[in-house]
Amino acid sequence: MTTDILIVGKGAAGMATALYLAKLRPEIQIRLMDKSGGLQSATRLAQGGLAAVQLPHDSFEAHVKDTLEAGHYQNRPEAVWEVISRAPEIINDLSNWGVRWDRDESDKLHLGLEGGHSYPRIVHQADHSGKTIHEHLTFELEKHKNINPIAPGLVRDLWIKDSKCIGVIVWREDSSQEICLQARHVILATGGSGAIFPRTTNPPSATGDGLAMGIRAGVKTAGLHWIQFHPTVLLNSGDDRAFLLTEALRGAGAYVVNSSGRRFLFDSLPKGELAPRDLICSAIWNEITLNPGQMVYLDCRHFPKGKLHREFPQVSSLCSQVNLDPEKVPLPILPAAHYQCGGIIADRWGKTSLPGLFAIGEVAHTGLHGSNRLASNSLTEALVYAKNAASYLANQSLTQKQEVLAEQIKQIFSLEIPEDNSPSYPWKDLLFDHFIRKTPPGSALLRDIRLRLQILNLGVNRGIYSSKTLQERNLLQVYLELFNSMQASNHHDLHYQEN
Repeated sequence: MTTDILIVGKGAAGMATALYLAKLRPEIQIRLMDKSGGLQSATRLAQGGLAAVQLPHDSFEAHVKDTLEAGHYQNRPEAVWEVISRAPEIINDLSNWGVRWDRDESDKLHLGLEGGHSYPRIVHQADHSGKTIHEHLTFELEKHKNINPIAPGLVRDLWIKDSKCIGVIVWREDSSQEICLQARHVILATGGSGAIFPRTTNPPSATGDGLAMGIRAGVKTAGLHWIQFHPTVLLNSGDDRAFLLTEALRGAGAYVVNSSGRRFLFDSLPKGELAPRDLICSAIWNEITLNPGQMVYLDCRHFPKGKLHREFPQVSSLCSQVNLDPEKVPLPILPAAHYQCGGIIADRWGKTSLPGLFAIGEVAHTGLHGSNRLASNSLTEALVYAKNAASYLANQSLTQKQEVLAEQIKQIFSLEIPEDNSPSYPWKDLLFDHFIRKTPPGSALLRDIRLRLQILNLGVNRGIYSSKTLQERNLLQVYLELFNSMQASNHHDLHYQEN
């Protein structure tokens, strides 16, 4: 199969790139694929919204300052300015695609306040903005005849010829076949890699596929150890998929308290619940460490009756699933892995160090976030760079005759390797300890992981693998690269800050 543009990932980044490009170049062929059909996209789980300056007394300069401070000045200033200054434009684009934002009694945008922001500037729809955006983008895709979806499949690796990315190699589980898909340009919009941790707000599909493929292909990366933890995640024992309690709850006045009901964040953070995420995570872990057996809670009981159910319906629904009523009891919380600030280095057009390959969204490292993402900047970033990439590609000659390579299909012997032989579960817990409690992984663990990765790579080379082993291979690849990044960098560790 041959196409002009192949986009891997059906979250906001991937779908927006397709839509922007289809409008600019309706004659070119765009194909969009995802291993879950887009149903497990992190976009759908985003609760907060998009940060965009709207108030007269707010300013781009203030938003830039907040972003730089949250990122500990490890940001790339030109990327920060571009995204922040174009955020209102992105809000308008989404409105034109049918997204309806919450408004106040005077029909002005209702703006949320979140940690690290100097002013209310979060444009949202209740606490399910991501789901709403995803649904509208999905609907818009159907209007464009030159955007064609490909049946869900797991991309195994990039297809490279003469030092250029010319497509991807896809594993079709339904037919146990390996198929090469050729494209003039490949865009990775595959999201993050939160599944390397035992507790994450990411969907199960966040196995670092795009990042791992880039690493294996030698694509340049940066800041891989800059993993952001979210401080207010509902403690739901026994479930790897942590329930996120949106930042907007704290912006609306929710308290972070210890077992005795004391708002301990103010002991070290003047902004308390409205401090940046990494600082709140650090304070929570310090509180737990200093007081073994201590629990930490998010307390919403002082909210006016009905406010939480009315303004945060998704949070209310999640709480009801675990039989908790936030109007009556404080909600037990613990930090969980949330967002990958580093990734594949991409310029302002989304171009990577490998010709023919682009990266957009969480898989990309644009320099916007620095070492810690400011709340609600991610969806804005994804759409700004989606629009940039579309603009760049629209100006490229895509009408010249393309060398069409012979279609390659390889039969695969699908094999599930027993979990008992895999180190995947122990290393998740140890990695969490390394990030939070500064417990370094042992040499024996690293040796076992490298050995396991060699076995999985050997299986791929011999055509013996499954979807499960491919994703485990990606997770282990990302883990080792992340560990190397931590060892090689003296930069601020966003997951933990010494007081």
